[in-house]
Amino acid sequence: MVPLPRGISSDQVHSFLQAAAPEVFVLWKQLGNLYSTYVEGYSPFLERPEPAKILLAIENTIKSAFEKAGKEDPIFEKLGLSNDLLEWIQERKDAGHYLMVRSTGAEDSLQTANAGGNVSKSYVIPEREQFCNALGEVAASYFGYASLQNRLNAQENPFKSDLKLAVTAQELIGETIGGSSDEKDIPVSLVLFTNEPFYTGNESFRVMRLSATLGHGEGIVGNQGIACDTALILISQVDPSKLYIVYDNKAKPERLAHILNEQGEVILGKIANPSSLINKPVLTHQQIKDLYLTGITTEKYFENHASDMEIVIKKDQIYAVQARPINRPLLLPTHLDMRKVAELPASPIVEKIQAEMIVPGKASVVIVRNARKVLFARTLEEAEKKYVKGKHQIVLVCKDEPANSHPVVNFSGLGIPCLFLPEGETAEKMLEQIFRHHKLAVCVQTATLNLWDTSKGKIEECVSEGFAVHPAKIIVSLPIEKAPPIAETTTKISQDVKNALLEIRSAVISEVALKKLQEPEAACVRIRH
Repeated sequence: MVPLPRGISSDQVHSFLQAAAPEVFVLWKQLGNLYSTYVEGYSPFLERPEPAKILLAIENTIKSAFEKAGKEDPIFEKLGLSNDLLEWIQERKDAGHYLMVRSTGAEDSLQTANAGGNVSKSYVIPEREQFCNALGEVAASYFGYASLQNRLNAQENPFKSDLKLAVTAQELIGETIGGSSDEKDIPVSLVLFTNEPFYTGNESFRVMRLSATLGHGEGIVGNQGIACDTALILISQVDPSKLYIVYDNKAKPERLAHILNEQGEVILGKIANPSSLINKPVLTHQQIKDLYLTGITTEKYFENHASDMEIVIKKDQIYAVQARPINRPLLLPTHLDMRKVAELPASPIVEKIQAEMIVPGKASVVIVRNARKVLFARTLEEAEKKYVKGKHQIVLVCKDEPANSHPVVNFSGLGIPCLFLPEGETAEKMLEQIFRHHKLAVCVQTATLNLWDTSKGKIEECVSEGFAVHPAKIIVSLPIEKAPPIAETTTKISQDVKNALLEIRSAVISEVALKKLQEPEAACVRIRH
């Protein structure tokens, strides 16, 4: 576990702001009053001019108060920091260590996913001014757009809840600024789901899922273009002492580390990994076994509820730096049944687009009768800001997203399906065709968008319960003596080929599949296989 952290209680932060910046609470009350008169519509509350103005004023006021505390003794004393905390900070400074100052206030709960909503500050120099500035940024984030929007999206009213403002400081577990030249000092960061509800539903067994990479953890939870290894872990029912591990190793040419920019500021940036580590799995079999036990133990702190953990491993030592309960709605799996479609006198599918699933939502077919119910965005992070609860049924983005990014966690908690579609213009043109007889049937499980002519058949009558494609990406195969080389580049597959593959896979009988395979569009499929 991490070295014992120190913290400032919510009451301490509250008392400090009451004494040093009482206007914060006046502004907060004004914001709550505005929200009480807000009517759900097509514009998110926090993006309206008056709320946005108040949020900015609150943020600036809090940061200013803590900055003054770092410089002025009378204001610093209002913080009421204990001698134990001050001595601990001095010890970290004397040892040449950095601090991680992170949120422990308005966090995730069993009802609300707030991943990435609050700020964490890394590589904080353990000195009074820098420490106070970090406290201010974390405290201000509790009143920030991202944190409040996550809570509002989850139908929580933050203005009726008690303010939770606690801040925690930990000794940073990382590498030297600029990146370590010693492979043993390069940390492994990972996100661990002790059980993935999307994979198991209400079944008694568990599927533990983890994503891991070298360097800073933002490489996993942020869309930074850093490759990650993934692993699914199941326990054997025949021999409970054994684990079944499905490990997907990726080439990892780069990692995130803190570096100095031209102004001498510490920033997070990409650096090259040693060549010996690029194709090497970041986790050993023994580490995975230890992580499994760590995850099971952590669930005890959440009343045996599945947990989402952020972990750092350095020199074989496991440091659990954050844990929160997993927030997922129950799956209601349904899919477009192509066998039922084939039985209709004429195919109702006018046009089809193949996408890729990022978030399954409830793994249900989504029927779109109004194009405004589809949220288009460049990234999932951008979609979070545009999302309006009650308005949007599904999210389409033009950039893929890591499996454990903060937006993925938050949309998963909301039960909103999200698909990756690099050629978004194609889907937008399809949506323009939704009118009297044309609707959009989105089979989330197969990640297909189907423009549907309802005069030729009802969508509901072609939907079946259960899974056509399970969210767990497990390919069962026989073991081989030597792993094949990892491809460093991928070939872009055209939409025509994707459609051909889908039609062949979903063919009712072999004769239909053979006929599809003989069509010109399937020529490149024959060549590839």
